[in-house]
Parts: sequence; C-alpha cells; structure tokens
Amino acid sequence: SSGINAEYGAEITTELSKYKDRAIVGSVYLVCLFGMIPFYVLHSEDGTTMTTLSQFLSALLSICCMILLGFADDVLNLRWRHKLILPTVASLPILMVYYVTYNNTYIVT
Repeated sequence: SSGINAEYGAEITTELSKYKDRAIVGSVYLVCLFGMIPFYVLHSEDGTTMTTLSQFLSALLSICCMILLGFADDVLNLRWRHKLILPTVASLPILMVYYVTYNNTYIVT
C-alpha cells in the first residue's frame, strides 16, 4: 500500500516498450543501410565515388534525424511548433550536398 497504482505502472511500461521497439527497428534499418554503402560504392562503375558517398551519407544523416524526431515525439510529446524545427535541420545535409555537387540531381536506379 505504497500509493502507487500497479495498473498505471504497467501502462507506462507498455508505452515505453512500444517506443523502444520503434527505436530498435529504426536503428536496425540504419545499420543495414550503413552496411550496404561500401558494396555500392566499391562496385560503382563511374568515377564519382566520393560524390556518391557524400550523397548517401547525407541521406542517412537525414533519416537518422527523422528517427530521432519520431522517438523524441513519442517520449516527450513535442508540440507542433517544435516538430517544424527538426525536419528543417534534418534537410540541411541534403541541401549542402546539393549545393556542393553544383546543383545536380540524379535518380538512383
């Protein structure tokens, strides 16, 4: 009789495990993508391996920021005005690579 409701504690544990599962799935996705980059870059037939590598890494950094936003939103219940800041910051690596590669865009096939 310590004043703690057991049902409330179970509810919090269930919610945190749901958030943890989402973070684990996102982390596994990023690890798989990071693991595939060397195979693509080493077997690239064109001579622009550093450009390709920088494009992939900037995309992965943006995906990582979005996973962080999702996790932070689940755990902290962010307000909508705070949710607007993180996607803006997350798009900066892609925009910088776009600027550095002389405004060229390619569709990866």
